Amino acid sequence: MTEELLTALRAYLNGESLSEDQAAVLEQWCKRSGYNLDALRLLEDKDFVKRSIRQMEAYTTSQEAGWDKLMQTVKQVERPGAAVVPIHQPSFLRKWGWVAAAVVVLLGTGVYMVRKSSRDETRLMAGTRFLRDIPPGRSGAILTLSDGRQMVLDSMGNGVIATQGNVHVLLKDGQVSYDKHADARAPEVAYNTMTTPRGRQYKLVLPDGTKVWLNAASKLIFPTVFNGDERKVEVTGEAYFEVAKDVRKPFRVKVSNDMEIEVLGTSFNVCAYSDEASINTTLLEGSVRVAAHSVRGNGGEKMVISPGEQAQVYKEGMKVMKDVNVEQVVAWKSGVFSFIDADLPSVMRQLSRWYNVEVSYAGTVPDRAFTGEIGRTLTLDQVLRILARNKIAYKIEGDSRIIILP
Repeated sequence: MTEELLTALRAYLNGESLSEDQAAVLEQWCKRSGYNLDALRLLEDKDFVKRSIRQMEAYTTSQEAGWDKLMQTVKQVERPGAAVVPIHQPSFLRKWGWVAAAVVVLLGTGVYMVRKSSRDETRLMAGTRFLRDIPPGRSGAILTLSDGRQMVLDSMGNGVIATQGNVHVLLKDGQVSYDKHADARAPEVAYNTMTTPRGRQYKLVLPDGTKVWLNAASKLIFPTVFNGDERKVEVTGEAYFEVAKDVRKPFRVKVSNDMEIEVLGTSFNVCAYSDEASINTTLLEGSVRVAAHSVRGNGGEKMVISPGEQAQVYKEGMKVMKDVNVEQVVAWKSGVFSFIDADLPSVMRQLSRWYNVEVSYAGTVPDRAFTGEIGRTLTLDQVLRILARNKIAYKIEGDSRIIILP
């Protein structure tokens, strides 16, 4: 790191006007490596810098030691990367914590200022260029009532938001639940639909107490009251269920016209996106029976799976995978993208749903494998820069299209 670069960094971070030479030095440094641009963005985060300073003081109080730590880190991160790079976020932040702390020590904390950026536009260089970014998805859904009324839950406050027969629809802290009137007559069966657009996910509690988490671009159809001798819902997209136990009323999930999951009391995840090669049912607790009616003749096929197993249904048949990493399968509901040897198209399909963008490929799809975790609270540009360490080239067109370059 040259004296010219340190001078330019000092001026930029203190909000001073950059000369043409300083802007050119800083621009060249950012272009040289995605790591450098990541470091600059972290240095603009006031809370991150404060944490880094505290970490630095715990290990050393001398500027010379800080410089040594900085140079060790720079040498580590600027060497060429391998074809497959772990993308675990916490270790990445720990690595850059030393960069932030060391640079702040060099610049002098007494005059350090943090540049504010808007949600959609992050300033990279004073007077040089701007970069569009796309924020992550968030909690939200559209509830369609039995009479066709639609309610956008993102913008509604707590309380009773609808009444259907003798059933109240309640919204509290971003979660929908259903509650009967204590003194009302038996209700008519009405069906509601919960839809999560791309860029949204949602949690709700069904009338029987079953909890459901819906991933982005998903839909759940369910009755406002479970009458009769079974509880039946229909899902498309991806959902995680924690089914309330009721041995008298089996819980059934219709995934398509040709597939159904029967449950007695359990926790499981079903992934049934139309652009995926198979419909996957992954069991965490209890037991389920997966019935695929269209495969291998009119009689179809049925399988009972145990915890840690995954039933995969294809057009030509069904198979069961054992010893599945269930934490990786349901990581999405905990706010994490989790990949294990995932190819680029499968990674980009997940990103397209969460960030509400379209993905296309300019030429042959790069043969890359991804293993690691990335927080779903990062912006799209931050996620893409992490993936780019696997030597993936891309560009963003407008606000909603990613093009993967050869």
